[in-house]
Amino acid sequence: MKKIILPIAMCFITTMGVLNAQRSISEIPMEENLSEQTAKLPAAFYNSTTTLQFESNQGVETSNIAIDLQNSKINNFGSYGPAARPNGTQEFGENLIYTTGPLVNESPNLSVLENVTNGMNLFGFGVNYNNGQSLAENFMLYDSFDISEIVVYAYQTGTLPPSITAMYVQIYDGDPSAGASVIWGDLSTNVLANAEDYGVYRVLEDDQANTDKKISKVTATINNLTLSPGSYWVEYSLEGSGNSGPWAPPISVLGETNTGDALQKTTSGTWQAVIDSGVNEPQGMPIQIYGTINLQGSCAELNPPYDWLFEEALFITAGGPYKVANDLSLAANESFTLEHITAYMFSEWPISEVNVTYYEDDNGLAGTEIGSQSAVTLNHVNAVGSSLYSFYNVYKVDMTVDPFLFTGDENNPKTYWIGLSAENTDSSDVYWAITTGNSVGNPSIINVDSDWGVFDSSFDGLYTWYGDCSPVLGVADNEITQFSAYPNPTNNILYLESVQNIESATLYNLLGQTVLTKDVNDSYTELNLSGLEMGTYILQTTINGQVVTQKVLKQ
Repeated sequence: MKKIILPIAMCFITTMGVLNAQRSISEIPMEENLSEQTAKLPAAFYNSTTTLQFESNQGVETSNIAIDLQNSKINNFGSYGPAARPNGTQEFGENLIYTTGPLVNESPNLSVLENVTNGMNLFGFGVNYNNGQSLAENFMLYDSFDISEIVVYAYQTGTLPPSITAMYVQIYDGDPSAGASVIWGDLSTNVLANAEDYGVYRVLEDDQANTDKKISKVTATINNLTLSPGSYWVEYSLEGSGNSGPWAPPISVLGETNTGDALQKTTSGTWQAVIDSGVNEPQGMPIQIYGTINLQGSCAELNPPYDWLFEEALFITAGGPYKVANDLSLAANESFTLEHITAYMFSEWPISEVNVTYYEDDNGLAGTEIGSQSAVTLNHVNAVGSSLYSFYNVYKVDMTVDPFLFTGDENNPKTYWIGLSAENTDSSDVYWAITTGNSVGNPSIINVDSDWGVFDSSFDGLYTWYGDCSPVLGVADNEITQFSAYPNPTNNILYLESVQNIESATLYNLLGQTVLTKDVNDSYTELNLSGLEMGTYILQTTINGQVVTQKVLKQ
């Protein structure tokens, strides 16, 4: 199976079938705890006041609110989603490349404003084009994408959806409140592709039967926009047929009063920090970005979440009695070098350590262990929502592993298995999420009492194995594989060694900018990375006319 690039993944499960000794999430009661993730603040957050137009539980308001946000820690609920297949299909949301956070926080169809528990008071923020209102939210890309659609959410009080009649979009190359430039779109061209009934109501915590605010899912068509890796902002404004609004509900996570760093532009034309005036905390807006990856040699196997539903999970606490693994499927004449893993985990506390184990296949189950790595590099650990069990948070764990080659077969498909174990900051239980919503390859497997077995054929892990695909090498080709760049990750010096002549080496940042280049003409050299910031870089090494590309992590 030819794969598609993207750094992200997820996973779930329950207790049923012959292997019901496996500890599932439903067996363990736990208390709720959510973590803060620090983000760079928009320029508007350094103002002493913010003037917002919104609908609260008191009605429609325009308020000038004193703020002190410059030392805020912004909770980040953003997630990287699976990229589109090259033919553009959206099976199980495979076009989804970024989502800022959840809107639904009470199953199955409610977006609850916690006015009782937390004292919040804002239903939605003004995004009415005819009143000069727009909203802006940021998103991050770690690869190059052709953007195809942007999805936002809105309601008009007292009017049933779909009532949105127009959508206007601009993309910025940075924070618009800091003077960033528009790189795509305008506020005069209607790019609305579709508005549909989302089936979700925005309600008060103490009035959950109210049906006045039914939400529309609003989709914009984005043409001729290719974005390189980097940080961007999207501004959007809406028109509707109802008498109220349109209003845009914020990201909603039970127990959270701080959900992001969105901005609102009102009739004054200036950008304002979006806050809930009941708690004086910043809010994010739920947005999904869809697009197609520019493959450029990278690929991934992915099983994305269905409608971002977090159902169940399997016990993977490090040192525990169980093991859990999901399969990696290679097409005929395809080898795969694993570089990144993303998994979604249920836990009371942030994930602090992940260990990885690799296995051969043994008739549809994990066989001989062929490699492992303890305490892999954790790039991001973000709380992205709540599981169906409200006492657990769901954490997106994006990690970098030492490059590991899974060798394919020239003539036949081949299967391997990848297992994870994890710890959190409280040394309490951790679970790897699974789902019945969709599956790729084989279902998830577990090891109980030293025996591997299928937990249940209807459950599969949600994951992404991300790296590079290549043809199965013959003897002549294999010489190029006798090249190594180590240690990776590195603190300062990166050593390059090959059995053939290394002509040159160039290091790029994720924006495609050259940060280091060196002519070598030797089989060995050293690159000094001590002057570079911590992060991920792209190394291109030319060996006898052939270019080897790989990611390097500077710690």
